[in-house]
Amino acid sequence: MIDGGSATSPRGFVAGAVYAGIKTAGDDKLDLGILASEMPATVAAVFTRSTVKGAAVIVSQQHARNGRARGIIVNAGISNVATGATGIANANEMCVLAADRIDADASEMLVGSTGVIGRPLPIDKIRTAAARIELRSGADAGHAFARAIMTTDTHAKTVAATFRAAGKTYTIAGVAKGSGMIH
Repeated sequence: MIDGGSATSPRGFVAGAVYAGIKTAGDDKLDLGILASEMPATVAAVFTRSTVKGAAVIVSQQHARNGRARGIIVNAGISNVATGATGIANANEMCVLAADRIDADASEMLVGSTGVIGRPLPIDKIRTAAARIELRSGADAGHAFARAIMTTDTHAKTVAATFRAAGKTYTIAGVAKGSGMIH
């Protein structure tokens, strides 16, 4: 394990997060983040089997089909579930906003939204805030990204580790959100 490691511990990953005004304001709250690879990366994803899928799941399933991705843009506070065609359009726009930040194609971006169900995303706030995200390497950037997906979570969840295989050293990392669903 890497003490203090984060999603940006592996070489070539950058992240950043800001407060966009999606969640209720508070000290050091973050609710919009981007995690990106500086180069195209292989993507593997597992999605819900539920027939009721949020816009982020639908768009990310489409984008992950080609097995390549550059990153993910996430928001907390509103899940973008049960929002119909508007939700799909907003999820696609979030991919465009993130792709523009790293000079990638929107189809190379995944999207994640967590929070209250049935409310439309404040896409104007997201559009403005995405331009303010400073993407950088280093553990602090990865930890900020992890905080940007917190809803009722009591703490950010991130881990990184190194291991050796076939004479080479590899670094892997993960970030997750999870807590009780209240709405």
